[in-house]
Amino acid sequence: MYAQPTHTFITIPGADIVSGDVLKRLPGVPVVGADPVDPEFPHSRTLHMADGSLYFIDPAQGYVVAREMNEPFRAAPLHANTLLVTGPCSTPTEVADLTAHAFDVTDQLGVNTIVATSTSHLVSDYAGVVVSGPSLTAGAKGRQMDIVAAVLEGEAIAHRVPVIVPQAVTEAAPCDACGQRQTIATVRSHYEEVFCADCRGDAPGCSWCLEDDETEPVYTGTGFAPMCAPCANVEKARQPSAWNLTALERATAPDAV
Repeated sequence: MYAQPTHTFITIPGADIVSGDVLKRLPGVPVVGADPVDPEFPHSRTLHMADGSLYFIDPAQGYVVAREMNEPFRAAPLHANTLLVTGPCSTPTEVADLTAHAFDVTDQLGVNTIVATSTSHLVSDYAGVVVSGPSLTAGAKGRQMDIVAAVLEGEAIAHRVPVIVPQAVTEAAPCDACGQRQTIATVRSHYEEVFCADCRGDAPGCSWCLEDDETEPVYTGTGFAPMCAPCANVEKARQPSAWNLTALERATAPDAV
């Protein structure tokens, strides 16, 4: 007997989306075609939808899709909307830089982040791994790679977990709609238009109340979460931290923790 196909929600990198997949954010509109990734625009891929529209995605970003499955597949991650951020972390200054990078990831991609300063994390529990600094995938460029980052990125590659490596400085650009500078994974259309996750409609909204409101990165003790203003106020009161202060507040309270 042949296995009866079933439709299952899975989280996969944009590069692995194929015809027949249905993005969770676009229910009822299957993908009918997907352009190959253009090496000149590694952070942009065009999907052709059944309704005749075009949808632009980032090949390195994780997407939840419904797929007809009749064979084994990698289970959806435990933390489906969380990226593990790794990089140099052997000194307090490096940890601070890595935490700042995680802030930028949450701010620009609208997802939860966990700052990884040890190899104790199970990478398959996360939607992806973000590498700050030298990378196995992109090359160390003459710099020694941190052992924690090397182990976590290696495990991610082995488990087929999406890896986001530092993009070239020349790829950074402001969003054409709101002006937010994109330094993590700039997405460009074939018309060279740049839009951030919010303006593309890809930001999942507040990680607490799930409302599709404007969010800000809020430090949660281990990383950052995108939260709307009411939820952010609650978490900031619960988790006092210099990372949850504005620049003006830091200037007047430099010893805040």
